[in-house]
Amino acid sequence: QDSKPEFNNNIYVGSNALLKQTMNTSTTNAVVTSFDLTETNTMFVDYSFKFGSALATGVIRVISNGTTADYVDDRTETDPTSDITFSADVNAGKIRLLYSNASATQNATLSYVLKRWRTD
Repeated sequence: QDSKPEFNNNIYVGSNALLKQTMNTSTTNAVVTSFDLTETNTMFVDYSFKFGSALATGVIRVISNGTTADYVDDRTETDPTSDITFSADVNAGKIRLLYSNASATQNATLSYVLKRWRTD
């Protein structure tokens, strides 16, 4: 017999549980969030943002060996959002998630939830 837990309800994250940030125009490598490498070297960020009339949602996965950080951004969008990019790095003992907004005229509004831990 296969006994797996079964969920009968959807998980809802209300707006007061989301972390939010404005991604300002003409910005390069601004910090979304950062954590000390002694406690975090692995991050999963579920996000959505609005950029003009375009909406995007995705998952960013970040991992660091303590010297560099590698990431993958898996995004789905309603219209092009290529002016908004994410990156990750290591700086001053911290792992950082960064954004850039290449648009000279349009801010974006980011909402996200974050899971993080240290992989040893």
